[in-house]
Amino acid sequence: MKHLSPRSVLSRKPNPLCLGLLLVLAGLLRPSLSEGQSLTALSISPSQPTVAIGGTTQLAATATYADGSSNDVSGSVNWRSFDARVVSISGSGLASGSATGNAAIMASYQGQTATAIVASSIGNIQWSGPLTITQGGTYSGNWKSTDAETAAVIIATTEPVVIQNSYVTGPSDLIDDPYYGNNLTVKNVIGIGLNANVKGQANGVFVGAQSPALLDVEHCYFESVRFGVYVRGYGGNRDGTETVTILNNRGRNIIGLESDGNNGYLPGESLWQWAHAFQLSNMASVPGIRIAWNEIVNYPYQSLVNENINMFDAGGTASSPAETNDNYIQGAYAYDPAVDFYNGGGFTTDGSVSDTVDTASSFNNVYNNQIVGTVNIGIEFGAGHDNVAYNNRVVSSGLLSNGTQIFAQNVGLSLYDVYGNMQNGSMYNNNMYGNTVGWMCWAARCAWDGYRNDEYFPDNNGYYLTNQSISANPITLQAERAEYPAWLAKISANGIVVGPVVASASPNPGNGSGGGSGATISTTAWYYILNKSSTLCVDASGWGYTDGTVVQQYTCGGAQTNQEWQFQPTDGGYYQVVNRNALSSTGLHAVLQVAGGPWATANQVGIQLWDYAGATNQQWMPVSLGNGAYEFVARNSSKCLDVPGTSSAVLIPLQQYDCNGTAAQSFTLQEK
Repeated sequence: MKHLSPRSVLSRKPNPLCLGLLLVLAGLLRPSLSEGQSLTALSISPSQPTVAIGGTTQLAATATYADGSSNDVSGSVNWRSFDARVVSISGSGLASGSATGNAAIMASYQGQTATAIVASSIGNIQWSGPLTITQGGTYSGNWKSTDAETAAVIIATTEPVVIQNSYVTGPSDLIDDPYYGNNLTVKNVIGIGLNANVKGQANGVFVGAQSPALLDVEHCYFESVRFGVYVRGYGGNRDGTETVTILNNRGRNIIGLESDGNNGYLPGESLWQWAHAFQLSNMASVPGIRIAWNEIVNYPYQSLVNENINMFDAGGTASSPAETNDNYIQGAYAYDPAVDFYNGGGFTTDGSVSDTVDTASSFNNVYNNQIVGTVNIGIEFGAGHDNVAYNNRVVSSGLLSNGTQIFAQNVGLSLYDVYGNMQNGSMYNNNMYGNTVGWMCWAARCAWDGYRNDEYFPDNNGYYLTNQSISANPITLQAERAEYPAWLAKISANGIVVGPVVASASPNPGNGSGGGSGATISTTAWYYILNKSSTLCVDASGWGYTDGTVVQQYTCGGAQTNQEWQFQPTDGGYYQVVNRNALSSTGLHAVLQVAGGPWATANQVGIQLWDYAGATNQQWMPVSLGNGAYEFVARNSSKCLDVPGTSSAVLIPLQQYDCNGTAAQSFTLQEK
């Protein structure tokens, strides 16, 4: 072959076909307009993301460059949810709704960040009236009761009934199974309890069954109910198939408060009723019972629960123990955790002074659970025999989110003969071993041990060795918060799906407020907060700074510190909104507060200043409305900061009101 010199190659006349191919390839390999350009902004779309509980919504992250070009970088950003208990986010930006509420989602990319507030709710449901089921079969629908004496669904047959892929709500019980020997399966159902608005009546039960032969509750979501699942008696044949199974459910804010008859609740120091996420009562010696892979979260000032899981004269047999395993239980608080006595907790075996060997809670195996921040107790055997707890994690800092010590904090693991049943011979052979525990007790009686009270076994008649105390002391809020990511990793590793699965969110899936942050709110700057309609400023009246000072709208001044506010983050996208005048005048950390406390959830409740205590009525979420405007959503009520009647007059006290997107609830921030 003849070899051409370099000169010969360069001097050859190009082939037109080859030249065209080279030009095409050059075009394909040419850098994009954005390549090499500096990144100037990152944004998340949609601008007001919403997601249905049990559903998903795809978020997109867009990078904008100095030359005006943009790219979808959703698969390259680092996605983060500030509260995965409400909304979680995948590595590709797929948001999943877990519970009612709002959560901040952040995308980070090449030094830029963007944040969106994703609202999770049940969606816009087309409701039917209450349903009474008189024959067996499979039922799906959306049932709502508006009568405090009428359940949304009543089972009136002993034929097998399946309720699935449904929604239920109302001020009474949601699914009521009142007849002996019923056979009921509830799957993929979402239930929302409502205030009964009858003075002295508590919210209803999600699923209540009277002496069922079989009850199976799986992949459901329930919130604001007095019981998640309440079983009273047993009507089966004890063959191991006619039993009770409660699997893969998600619950939020179990509440035993009594209604005040006016959209609120009576003070709960004493005016409340028994409440549990799950209680099995008078079900001793029933084989096949299983309560597993459930997630229950209760927040202070939004719930009031006794033990989350209570086995009252209930359990399995020697050959088929009742299994309570791999559950995540977080939170069990007094009405006012800072001052009130309290007797709730994570898990207990319960009973009465009339227990016998045959009727007492027995043969309960409690293992692989995570019990977090349940105040009075983590796990306790208070009655019964042949119960065992092993390989559980029991963790509590004994602190509210603002660092306040919880008054009723007690003990992590406990064997305590509550009813004196050792004397009658019905309480014996209870064992706790191989558990990991770290429990703070802030009472003076616990000072001698560094304010730790991991275990209390005064009536040790079983095996209680090999429990492992967490060495770190004190147990911190950060230690508590680390438990939930560990739970998510655990269910993922085991291929477990918790809660319901519904269709992906529609463009308008719910009634909750949602939005994206059009601009970052500084946590160090001071802002004037101006109502967009009246152009007046949010103002602490009379330059006040003491607890109870009314917050109003007033003419904006040039240098009025009583009109200057700072946004200091708490968690989940919420902020405490601090008044500068109070801080500079007296050092008080006075913040915007919904008057009346965390339980004040009605419309037209006024706004005031109060020293920050970490309560939910003192926390606000800024939700972008676009064009630099925000609505501010109160954490305790999910209602918006509002100017009554969209008034443009000065001296008008502000209030909370249902979020409605009007100018009365639209505010802009002007940095000082």
